[in-house]
Amino acid sequence: MLIIRYVYNLLVLGTVLYALRRGYLRRRPYWSRASWLRFGATCGVCIVMIAVFLVDASGSHPAWVTSADRRSYWIVGMLALMMVGAGGLSAAIGWLVVGEAARPFPGVRDQNQLSR
Repeated sequence: MLIIRYVYNLLVLGTVLYALRRGYLRRRPYWSRASWLRFGATCGVCIVMIAVFLVDASGSHPAWVTSADRRSYWIVGMLALMMVGAGGLSAAIGWLVVGEAARPFPGVRDQNQLSR
């Protein structure tokens, strides 16, 4: 059973890496340095959120979570970290793979676009 789990995890990781590679090759000629930095920052924030969730979920409840109401807030915060982290990362990778290749990664608009 353990071997099946490892094979499954490798297949999922391989699929994600293949999608990243395919998206990178599609966007490489068109994206500017700023687009790549925005994409990297988006993925980095999502990975940090998932890492905080995993580190916090691997141990017991923190010392400040003593009552039921605090525990419910802690659980809601943990779920939000996981949902936003995993959802944001999958959306960013999906955006990299599909769509028009010449379109830059969305981000903060410059001042000329904001004044319109």
